Amino acid sequence: MWYPLQVKNRDEAVKHFSNHQIELRTWQGPLNDPDCDMERAQYRRGSCPIGEQVGRYCVALPTMLTAKDLERIVLVAKRYLDIIPAGNHPDVL
Repeated sequence: MWYPLQVKNRDEAVKHFSNHQIELRTWQGPLNDPDCDMERAQYRRGSCPIGEQVGRYCVALPTMLTAKDLERIVLVAKRYLDIIPAGNHPDVL
């Protein structure tokens, strides 16, 4: 299981956590996959702007952690990332 977080710069967050040996996953799905055949999926970009926005700004933290791992993740997040509570991103409609 993974815990989603909304961050200002998804790629920067993934790189930063990776530098601290913490795996973050990006929010993957057809709305944000440039290789997805949108016509085949019968999806028109822009028809779900909030879902598209969430996909651009969400990362997921692992949840199966030891107490030590959790402490380290919290420390890295507090010191280095600007984590925004869900629904409060300035670009979300």
